[in-house]
Amino acid sequence: MVEQVIHAKETFERSLGSLFTSAFTAGLEIGISFFVILSAFALLNDVLPSRYAMVLSSLLYPIGFIIVVIGQSLLFTEQTSLLSLPVLNKIEPLHKLLRLWGIVIAGNIVGGCLFAALIIGLGLHMHLFTDHAIDAYAEHILGFEWWVIFGSAVLAGWMMGVAAWLVTSARDTLSRIVLVSIITGSIGFLGLHHSIVGNIEVFSALLYGNTVSLWHYLIFLVVVLVGNTVGGVVFVAVLKNRTFLFEIERVKEQAAEARAEVDRRRF
Repeated sequence: MVEQVIHAKETFERSLGSLFTSAFTAGLEIGISFFVILSAFALLNDVLPSRYAMVLSSLLYPIGFIIVVIGQSLLFTEQTSLLSLPVLNKIEPLHKLLRLWGIVIAGNIVGGCLFAALIIGLGLHMHLFTDHAIDAYAEHILGFEWWVIFGSAVLAGWMMGVAAWLVTSARDTLSRIVLVSIITGSIGFLGLHHSIVGNIEVFSALLYGNTVSLWHYLIFLVVVLVGNTVGGVVFVAVLKNRTFLFEIERVKEQAAEARAEVDRRRF
């Protein structure tokens, strides 16, 4: 917990340009998952029933997440819970957290939309998939009541928060890859709603498909962002913070004693 708070506080101290660039990069990188999934779905859909093709192709979900996590780019759902720890421990103010979230979300969405516009369009021209495959995947994401999407997003945010917690506790790259693969692979297999990947999936259908309107896209994005945030903050950050609160208090006391000792020596 102490390491998580220190790492999160370092993120608070980064420049706005650095934060946005890292988040923008994550938005581009996470799109690789959808590009590969869509290509696999189009291929499998020719030989398997659509439902099975969808599930099997979703097992490729971890690819983009592995790139983001190992490359240490800023992804909103991964960072949501951990970045709230300094605020929960009254080290950083709430308004700085909200500003940080806003920058990361903006960077992720802009990067994802650019990926959808360029790379998904490229895939269409390469005949890796069709607009019907894009629409089918959008329907797979949007074909629920809003409260179902919200609940699914809460669970996905919870799982991503757990993934971030476990990954930062792992000490080697292979362990991190395995953890990310298991958890994000489960999210893909279950069809849970992830805001940043979902942004690319639905925005691609808005651009190149025939079933998604701008209003549907915006409503979906808001609902999933809120759900992911609730899942990450409430079920991971708050509970973990309460579990290890004594460690944080001990560190605060040690820091206060160290500052007092420095002051005594100075005078």
